Amino acid sequence: MLVGGRQHNADDIVATALAVEPMKFVYRGRIAVFSITVLHDERIVVVAEQRPDSTEEDSFQWMSRVLQAIDGITRWGCTAWLWFPPTLCLKLLWGHPPIGPASVMVGNLVSGKRIAQASGRDLVQIEDNDQARKGTIASSLTCVQLHKRAEKIAGMLAERGHLQDGDHVALVYPPGIDLIVAFYGCLYAGCVPITVRPPHPQNISTTLPTVKMIVEVSRSVCVMTTQLVSKLLRSKEASAAVEIRSWPPIMDTDDLPKKKPPLLYKPSNPDILAYLDFSVSTTGMLAGVKMSHTATSAFCRSIKLQCELYPSREVAICLDPYCGLGFVLWCLCSVYSGHQSILIPPSELELNPSLWLSAVSQFKVRDTFCSYSPHRLGKFSDQILPGVRIIIANPETKGPMGESHLGEIWVQSGHNSSGYFTVYGDEALQSDHFNSRLSFGDTQTLWLEPDIWASRCSVRGRGSGGSHGAQRDAAVFTWTNLLVVVVELDGSEHEALDLVPLVTNVVLEEHYLIVGVVVVVDISVIPINSRGEKQRMHLRDGFLADQLDPIYVAYNM
Repeated sequence: MLVGGRQHNADDIVATALAVEPMKFVYRGRIAVFSITVLHDERIVVVAEQRPDSTEEDSFQWMSRVLQAIDGITRWGCTAWLWFPPTLCLKLLWGHPPIGPASVMVGNLVSGKRIAQASGRDLVQIEDNDQARKGTIASSLTCVQLHKRAEKIAGMLAERGHLQDGDHVALVYPPGIDLIVAFYGCLYAGCVPITVRPPHPQNISTTLPTVKMIVEVSRSVCVMTTQLVSKLLRSKEASAAVEIRSWPPIMDTDDLPKKKPPLLYKPSNPDILAYLDFSVSTTGMLAGVKMSHTATSAFCRSIKLQCELYPSREVAICLDPYCGLGFVLWCLCSVYSGHQSILIPPSELELNPSLWLSAVSQFKVRDTFCSYSPHRLGKFSDQILPGVRIIIANPETKGPMGESHLGEIWVQSGHNSSGYFTVYGDEALQSDHFNSRLSFGDTQTLWLEPDIWASRCSVRGRGSGGSHGAQRDAAVFTWTNLLVVVVELDGSEHEALDLVPLVTNVVLEEHYLIVGVVVVVDISVIPINSRGEKQRMHLRDGFLADQLDPIYVAYNM
């Protein structure tokens, strides 16, 4: 809609109205928005169906709050607000039989914004410095500014790098806005970006080989980074850890050219490769997963629906931005949904926990995404995204399993990856992980068989009803056909004996498995990577090497 000389999205206005307690006053969430001409100006009209059990006084109080919210986004008033009795508005405006509220919500919320047309919600980054401790913003970027800087990145890749469509580019940036700009710049140039965590300056001998390995395995023809990281990659310390002469061309993006690319790249097919997601699995294997443009858009859409990311919302994000869900939330979702993101690097949170608390308090943020950390400030809830189907399958017969049976988790969704780009360390893994079919039943659907990340057994606390108060976390692995459970103890050592019967009983009741060994250890002994995933193979290696320093070990041979 063109109102007051400004372009407005009707779906965004509907989503704003739905965000203000709609279910108490609006019948099945049915709201329509359009514009009319009054004298020489355009005005907004909002039409809603009033619930039969709501009074006019309560409805008009809700209406006043919605008007304030809409005015805060559009900066333009509403000419009329029309209330209709139930089903009348539906017949007048939609002209088809009544539909359920879920369908209405889907139609209203799925309105992803293109980066070049976004109206300019801020991407805010908070860093751990003296100003950040006081709650000030270190840097910010609107979507329009992001678009312009990404154009300059694309121009630099074409002019200096002489890259072609489909070339792979490694993005070695610290968590921040520069990483987001470089990612979209690669997409604008038609290149395939690979986000890589930069080496730690204080531990370059250990962290730099991993960076070099990802650059080589991903077949990157160019490395983009900041000037500071570029000097680190060419330093004497780096030459002692890796062969620096074998690096591909390294370009720093601190000083961008003013020249823009003549044309922005547009993929000819939505199923072509958009980016590569490299990560180290819980088994210690480095693998690159291919994500197409279709899968990326479907992933952002599912997150927007599940988390109700309206353009009027502000979200604080403190996640690892290099792979998986953390990357999607850090770099993609804010642009897709139009909401404002407050970015907090996880490493800064571990050094200064009050940074996250002060940011949430200052900006009055209600929605946060926080990774695992030594301070356990928060973690994700176990919810299934919209459009995701899950079954339990027999790994041998490839058939579906009934309830209370143990099997592999198979997933089917629009944002499933199209396969591995490469697997480093285990070439036996084949592409059938991403194209599995059931042997009977629904044999046409392609399923993702993620046994490389789906644990077949888990031990979780069940609150006061079944979990000991001293149990903090747990992990499981197998050893010589025995199930080993490692439990962290948050309490005195004399409570360790009480955990053993609890763990064995819970696993037997919920999974019908007999525990062979119970290992009680101190807090933070179970290794966890930056994405909050338990590194079970590293834990198993520590157990076999007698490096866990356990409080108590119980054998049930």
